[in-house]
Amino acid sequence: MVNLTEEELGYLAGFMDGEGCFYITPAPTYKVHVRCSNTYKPIIDRLQELFGGSVTEDVKRKPHHKQCYSWGVVARDAEKVCKTLLPYLKEKKERALACILIRQFNTQGKRPSKEILEEKERLYVKYKQK
Repeated sequence: MVNLTEEELGYLAGFMDGEGCFYITPAPTYKVHVRCSNTYKPIIDRLQELFGGSVTEDVKRKPHHKQCYSWGVVARDAEKVCKTLLPYLKEKKERALACILIRQFNTQGKRPSKEILEEKERLYVKYKQK
């Protein structure tokens, strides 16, 4: 990843605070996701350039609506976004931290302990999307 200025990190964090989504999927995977949708494609493209992931063109609901674009990353790439933006996030700081914690419980294909599963479930329940 390229070196970002404090100004750009603050801007990206503010943008993700307002427009982004940090979430964890339910058991058994507890996969970490970071997503963002917006009609301003340059910022969506910049997020992809910096953090990878994919960009999709959302279906327009009505002809007069602006075209909307969505960017998203999962797992390791989502963790990278969370770690990079965490010091600059305000509104979604706790969600990003929960995503980082879930990734730290990664057992590399081995069966996780009961305690790890319980902690993952606790974090999922606390921060699940409503």
